[in-house]
Amino acid sequence: GQVQDRFHSPAHHWDIQTDILRKMPIYHYKSYLHNSAVIKINQSLKTLKKNALRRDEKNFIVLNQKGKYLGIISSIQIMQIEEEAKLKNQSYIENIPPIYLSQNLGEALELLLSKNLDKVAVLSESQRFMGYIRYQEILELYFSKLRK
Repeated sequence: GQVQDRFHSPAHHWDIQTDILRKMPIYHYKSYLHNSAVIKINQSLKTLKKNALRRDEKNFIVLNQKGKYLGIISSIQIMQIEEEAKLKNQSYIENIPPIYLSQNLGEALELLLSKNLDKVAVLSESQRFMGYIRYQEILELYFSKLRK
């Protein structure tokens, strides 16, 4: 049936969460950024496949040789690449926009959910790759904020 008003709607809990997350700028949480599921485009395909198998990651952040953010590639895509040239031409890399340090955790969460990702790249305002933040950390930070 009908709900009395938006405060009784199941979606309202989500409104509250994103409101709280929107007041949490990413630069306050730099210590939560990770760098382990990051690959460089100039790594050998053999190395990439070995890492994809060894690490239990859904996606990897892709950087160029100079460390500039290019996008995201899934573990499944890495395993499907047959030739080095296919990786180098970047056709497998999804062009996912990054999040910037000046943005907030609410925006990061929305990007993760809209693209069905488990992590998103975080860049400085000067386009420097700072690391990535995962869905897991966003939820941990949210719940620790609620407990305060």
